[in-house]
Amino acid sequence: MMVLNNDNKKIMIDIYMKKSEKAFEAAVALSKMDDQYDAAANRAYYSIFQSENALLLTKGILGNSHKHVHNAISKEFVQSGELSSDTFKKIYKVLGIRVTGDYSGTEFVTKEEMEKAIYGAREFLDNAKKLIAEFKLEQEKEKEAEFNTQKD
Repeated sequence: MMVLNNDNKKIMIDIYMKKSEKAFEAAVALSKMDDQYDAAANRAYYSIFQSENALLLTKGILGNSHKHVHNAISKEFVQSGELSSDTFKKIYKVLGIRVTGDYSGTEFVTKEEMEKAIYGAREFLDNAKKLIAEFKLEQEKEKEAEFNTQKD
């Protein structure tokens, strides 16, 4: 079992963000192929999901399901004002598009829906990067303050 200290958090955050970036890159690549809109929407959604997991780690929370992760993002980031409710609503729009592509036996994701999913993923990824950079900066300040206290 891994202890969730600040060093482990940083490592896990970086891994989740790398996965998020790779999923986003795959979404963009798939969006350029005919008949791959379902797959592009799927990758866009998972880009968001991996970013959400990284964000939750900044609060010391490990996600254990999609529902848990989305609910925790709402509680920890939307209710605090760190993420806007509009940004959060886009997560559910992208989720809905992904569900159509992954589970609908009668529908395919349209090009327009796929583009919305990719746009939503890019926006969320940018917000996550900003919040994570702020977290890392705060961690560095705390580490420096601790070092200076020990030095004195």
